[in-house]
Amino acid sequence: MSLLGDILADSAGLTPQRGERGMVEGRRTSTPLSRRAPADLDVLVLTDPRTGVLAVLSYWAGRIRWGKGIPASTGRSITTESAFITRHWDWAMRQPWAGDMLVELETLASKLHEHRYGVAVRPCPVCGEPVRLDRFVTEHRECLDTRL
Repeated sequence: MSLLGDILADSAGLTPQRGERGMVEGRRTSTPLSRRAPADLDVLVLTDPRTGVLAVLSYWAGRIRWGKGIPASTGRSITTESAFITRHWDWAMRQPWAGDMLVELETLASKLHEHRYGVAVRPCPVCGEPVRLDRFVTEHRECLDTRL
């Protein structure tokens, strides 16, 4: 389950505090220090319990629990919800809402990856599959060969 693994790995180090001299997790910001927010607003959104990573994973884990008749969990965390979705992945992929779940999880993984590494995830112009721009040449060589 690479998608949930990416979400788990990329969300592990989220901290809204900015580094020294305009750095945000290794990337320079273009805004002068005097006009910068004291916290990284993107991280605040991703860590918000109402709309962030935990909220997205909890929503889909809740859909699975409801569909399978499993009682609601009390100790929710990104790790536990991700593990729960992974355990029930095959069942979830047979549900009518599986496409919506995949799109939402891929969007979340893309946002986390873009924030952590400064590299965006975009659809391949040939096959349409999502690909990280830093991996395009290695993962989609066939697409490049067919296009040339």
